[in-house]
Amino acid sequence: MVKRLSLPAQYQNLSGVVCNQIKKHQVSGVGLTEVLQLEQDAKKSKRLYPYDCYDYRHPGRCCLAGLCKGSPLKILGRLKKIKMKILLIDNHTEHKKALAKALAEHEVEVQKYRPGLDFHTEGKDIVILSGGGGQGREIYDEHQSGHLWYQDEINFVKNCQKPILGICMGFEIICRAYGSKVDEMAKVLEGPTDLKITRKGKKLLSHSKICQHEAHKWRVKKAPRGFKVLAKSPTGVEIIKHTKKPDLATQFHPEKGGTLKLNQLIQATI
Repeated sequence: MVKRLSLPAQYQNLSGVVCNQIKKHQVSGVGLTEVLQLEQDAKKSKRLYPYDCYDYRHPGRCCLAGLCKGSPLKILGRLKKIKMKILLIDNHTEHKKALAKALAEHEVEVQKYRPGLDFHTEGKDIVILSGGGGQGREIYDEHQSGHLWYQDEINFVKNCQKPILGICMGFEIICRAYGSKVDEMAKVLEGPTDLKITRKGKKLLSHSKICQHEAHKWRVKKAPRGFKVLAKSPTGVEIIKHTKKPDLATQFHPEKGGTLKLNQLIQATI
């Protein structure tokens, strides 16, 4: 069955050739790109489509017809990408150039994190929390006695109404916000690493194994309550996704390359 989710404001005024069901519904991993592409196709053909559902798991009766075969990420690969408005919270990442390159096709506002930051979420499609490392701050470092350096970002995560994608430090902040313990490892894990996709992850990511770039000294052994684990490694959890909110996070750095690219994970988040 379709899930009832509202599209962001800038996509709510699609023309009448896209039926109201499509305007109001999305399925996990299949979202704005398909809606806009379907509208373009409808305009070209000058006819309406019998949109009865929006479920890629039932291609025989799905509004996407042949396009819906395969996983959401495969569908996204066959459809035109859209430019998104992104708020990038820079946690003093060491991978600024890689992030800029990976997000080049989007409209990005960058805010460097500091305690007391006013997060500029208005008008944005998604918020990305970057990795850290540049300033030497870690997840449990204090800004002042009894107040964590990242406490304001932790609070932001819990209250934000926009989709959130966390990367490395962003992953740790999301895990901490929802109650998971973040443990320090004996040494830094860095470089390409093979990861195992869980059964739930296969449905969304269409891979059983992936290889991604790791660069961290902290790990999460157990996902926070309310999140499902999509991938893991011998050191801990690697990808999590909230079961009700459009929040996703990776312990690895997709902007540095690997099987899953940053833009794929953005679409999987929304």
